[in-house]
Amino acid sequence: MLAAKNKLLWLLFLANFYCYTNTANYFKSLVNFTHQAYHTCQGYYHYFYRPTPKISKYSINLMWINNQLDHNQKLIFPEQVAPNLKQNTIETILDWAKKNPHSQINIWFDSKLVTKKAIKNTLDLISLERLKYQNIANIKLKDVRKLKMINSYPEVFTTQLPIYFRVDLIRIIVITHTIDKKHDLCFVYSDLDILALNKNQIFTHKTLNLLEKYSFVLAKANSTLGFENGFKIFKYDKNLITGLKNTIIKPCLLSAHEFLKEHDLVSNQPKRAYFQETVFRAYPDLFNYLAKTNNQPNINIPTKKIKMPTSTSKAFELGHEKIGLLQQ
Repeated sequence: MLAAKNKLLWLLFLANFYCYTNTANYFKSLVNFTHQAYHTCQGYYHYFYRPTPKISKYSINLMWINNQLDHNQKLIFPEQVAPNLKQNTIETILDWAKKNPHSQINIWFDSKLVTKKAIKNTLDLISLERLKYQNIANIKLKDVRKLKMINSYPEVFTTQLPIYFRVDLIRIIVITHTIDKKHDLCFVYSDLDILALNKNQIFTHKTLNLLEKYSFVLAKANSTLGFENGFKIFKYDKNLITGLKNTIIKPCLLSAHEFLKEHDLVSNQPKRAYFQETVFRAYPDLFNYLAKTNNQPNINIPTKKIKMPTSTSKAFELGHEKIGLLQQ
């Protein structure tokens, strides 16, 4: 009888132990499942519902660099920059100012390649046109010759160098100078043949997230390169500033000096056309630098869709000899 009782107790113990073990495993599994579900939901929340980064200060930067000095040019830019646009140049500038009333509109130019009268005429015209509107951004003329980097290399920024090279390099110098000086400012650059965009069109949800991750966004191009430099957005990032200086500005300045040493290149149109794209071809070096410094094999180039005329990247693929023809 005692043996039977002990056996029953032993069986009850085993049964309780079995139930306890399974219950413990069940709760353990439940805890693991809850933990995984939490992190999964958190990931979806951050992807779909995370607060969109905001832009408090931004400037719209337009640019016209003359190929050479023209004493008959009335303004610092031609009356009609883009044949593809129905509006003239001053109307394009005013559109940017009207659509971005809380920004600053900067028009960059080279004072060595315009007359003082053209500068005065431009300032007078802008002042007169702005009086027609109540809610419009301030418009300033900005002389690239006031930048230290431009003044330090006067031999590079002359008419001896191809215009595309000069313009592309000046853009990067202006961007680097501005965001390095004003860390809270978002720098928006657009060619004058692109229709004006408002703040919501510039800073879409996707664009803001790309800026948060990469600190720059380029115009998207349907080409092998995948990007175009006629429209771009940059904000301050120390590593990005270093990359711009070391992979684009310094190497391109060196290439310019090498170009000037080879006097035959001045008259050799195919080689001159090839040199036009020196700055544009340096962008992949910037991407590689940024990937390497972030311990990544490569980066997905941050781009946004912009309605543009025939792109530089498309011209690049057509062949360097044709680039000069496209420019003309």
